[in-house]
Formats: sequence, structure tokens, C-alpha cells
Amino acid sequence: MAIDELYDTYLQALKSGNRVHCTQIVQSLLEDNMPIPDLYQNFFQRGMYDIGVLWEKNQVSVAVEHIATAITEGLMAQVYPKLFDYPKNGHTVVVACISQEFHQIGAKMVADICELEGWDSFFVGANTPNDHLLSLIGEKSPELIALSVSLSISMPNLINVLTEISAAFPMIPIIVGGQGVIETDDKGILVFSQVSILKTITQLQNHLKTIGEIAA
Repeated sequence: MAIDELYDTYLQALKSGNRVHCTQIVQSLLEDNMPIPDLYQNFFQRGMYDIGVLWEKNQVSVAVEHIATAITEGLMAQVYPKLFDYPKNGHTVVVACISQEFHQIGAKMVADICELEGWDSFFVGANTPNDHLLSLIGEKSPELIALSVSLSISMPNLINVLTEISAAFPMIPIIVGGQGVIETDDKGILVFSQVSILKTITQLQNHLKTIGEIAA
């Protein structure tokens, strides 16, 4: 079955809350040695983005979105042990959802891909208060900060935390991503010289390699 056709089957199973069918599809892809970044980008990320669009259009309920999120997190948990098969490179990243951002699955995907690329990730999770995030950054001294925004209405909160981070840690690169960033036309993010907007897992992988080379 072609990847796009298999994805359509996966998305229908995700929408219907069919955890078993989703698991069978993912297991078959892993058995066929699909690279983990491809699985994350072409199934997990794509699936949650499509569910998010349907939710925004009132074509699926909040309950459906929550079930799809739970299924996806469970599938990611199955993949997680494989991330430790790769050697560490000594680089560190703090990954967080901004204040009032309660959708953490995108940030968790970023943390997983960072681990896959050899980075040690400190995944903070959802709704991280600015002061707590800055405290953690000061404690861990990461070489990179990653922030996730799933809804465009959260952009003012993102600008606020970027302002605080850039003032306290002007030399640490920051990446921002998530459906909320991708959908917005607000280029106010880019006034922060240390900030990059990433839209895909492939872009994330390339960025990690670049940052790692600079930090080495």
C-alpha cells in the first residue's frame, strides 16, 4: 500500500478512536524499517495537524481530538525506547510549551527527534510559566531552546516569553514551531535575531546539525 493511502487509513482510524488499528499500522511501518523521523513527520505530526484543522472547522469534537492525542502519545511511547539506540553527542536542549499552551504533543515530538539526533532533551511539557522556564534554562545552560505553539491565539504569549528569554539569554538560539506558528502571518517573531521558525521535522534535524557544529 502506498504511503499516502496508508496514511489515509491511519487518519480514519485516528478519527474513529481505533487505537488497535493505528497501532497495527505503526508496527507494520517499524517492521518495514521506516525511519523514525519519517514516521513522526508523515504520520504523527501530519495526523495531529489534520485532526487540529478538523477541530478548528468544527468537523470533529474536542473529545475526538483528545482521543487522537492520547492514541498518538501512546504510539510515540512505543517508539521511544528506540531513541536510545543512538549515541549521544553532548549537546542539550530545553523543550517547552509556552504559558497557557496545553497541547504538548508537538513539543514531545521535538524532544524525541532531538534525542534521536543525539541531544539530551529536557522536556518541560505543557503550560510552562515564564519564570519557571527561565529558571530551568539558567540551571541547565542548554545550547538550544525549543518552544511549541499549537494555536495562533497564543502568539502574544509567545512574544512575551521570547522577550524575556532574549533579555536573559541573548546568546542561546531558539526555535519555535507548531501549528499556531505555521498558520500565523505575525512576523513579529523574527525581530528576535536568535529565533528560527521551523515547520517540519526535516528542518529540525538540519537545524540541530547546524547548531551542533557551531557549538562543537
